[in-house]
Amino acid sequence: MTEKDPDHRPANGAALLEDLRHIRQTLSAAELDVGAAPGGLKVPAGRALAAPTAQANTEVIGGPSFSPDATSVIAAPHFPTSVLPASPRLYTDDVDTAAADASEDAVGPLTKRQASAAAKVRAKAAATPTKTLGTKKPKRRALLWILLVGILAVLAATAGWFVGFGPGALATVPDVHNKTVPQAQEMLLAAGFEQVPTADIFDEKVAAGFIVSTNPEAGSSVRKFNAITLQVSRGPVLYAVPTLTGQQLEAARKALVDAHLTEGNVSEAFDEKVPAGVVLGQDPAAGKEFRAGTKVNFSVSKGPKPIPVPSVAGKTEADALAALKAVGLVGAVAPEQVNSRTVPAGSVVSQAPDSGNLTAGGNVTLTLSKGPKMIAVPSMVGKQVGAATAELKALGFEVKVENLLGGFFGTVRFQSPEGGEAAEGSTIILRVV
Repeated sequence: MTEKDPDHRPANGAALLEDLRHIRQTLSAAELDVGAAPGGLKVPAGRALAAPTAQANTEVIGGPSFSPDATSVIAAPHFPTSVLPASPRLYTDDVDTAAADASEDAVGPLTKRQASAAAKVRAKAAATPTKTLGTKKPKRRALLWILLVGILAVLAATAGWFVGFGPGALATVPDVHNKTVPQAQEMLLAAGFEQVPTADIFDEKVAAGFIVSTNPEAGSSVRKFNAITLQVSRGPVLYAVPTLTGQQLEAARKALVDAHLTEGNVSEAFDEKVPAGVVLGQDPAAGKEFRAGTKVNFSVSKGPKPIPVPSVAGKTEADALAALKAVGLVGAVAPEQVNSRTVPAGSVVSQAPDSGNLTAGGNVTLTLSKGPKMIAVPSMVGKQVGAATAELKALGFEVKVENLLGGFFGTVRFQSPEGGEAAEGSTIILRVV
């Protein structure tokens, strides 16, 4: 441990401890007290110490007198310097080391280089012991090995059964499409699968209550301990019909698209209360559920039905009001009346509107006649027929000329009526001579 050259010292604490254990195991107390060989070399087993030289003498420290060449015993004589007996070989290269020591005996003391080389050989040999120092209990160790091998064999057999024939074995998932749930479970149990949960899904083709598919899918190789989920059909996805009645046409169409439904037949109808463009009704009714793409029929209002305005001019007030009511219109009499040459008093002179269309309940204003206008009749007697005729016509009368005796003079001799009042447009008769 105190060699100056690091190569001559143990490599680390573990190597030193191993050397000490070897020494303690193989040497007796007497052998441990023996001094080292010249040059610090270990004395090989089975050989005597070489003759000491003048440079490597053992001296008695503090003795009264000593010979420079003598080997002396320090302290009590019970442990004299002696030749080590043969000891078990500790290292794999002990044979080579013994051969080197024998060669040293043959040629004399080793040089410093030879001694260093021999020390390196011994240090290398210390790392490869050939003797086990642990407690020797071969029977117990053999029993432990047998027990371990047995346990491993049982584990291997169990694992082999588990993977080859037990729950860990591979099995093929059967095809249970369109089977009922009990039928599918029976098929999977027969195939070796014991965990068969179910899950509901919508499907457009498979009827409700029947198997759509499995997870993992049919034909897959799966360990038997894995669960095989049955996907049970709930039938197609159903969508509720939205409320279309009362909505504008475009809003109703958008509601159908959002509900995954389709517009069916769209009819139109007049309605006296619902404005044009508003949905009057639908089929099927709102709230019912159908598959995606189902058609929904509905009708749309065209607004109130138009009514042609009838002509009631010339009719009496009562007759005109009755005629308007018959077609769903309402007659209203204007407060002011007018004179009319042709329409008798109390009859309809005019109406507004007098044509076109109205909706049910529309108003028609009636203007009634108060008869022709009464005009004072001037006397034309003695006047020339031409002047008399012009004057009367200017007043609004019609003129009829009757000639007496050929009417040679052209003078009005008589008129009818003469004086008083006459209705505008009435005829005044002039008799001319």
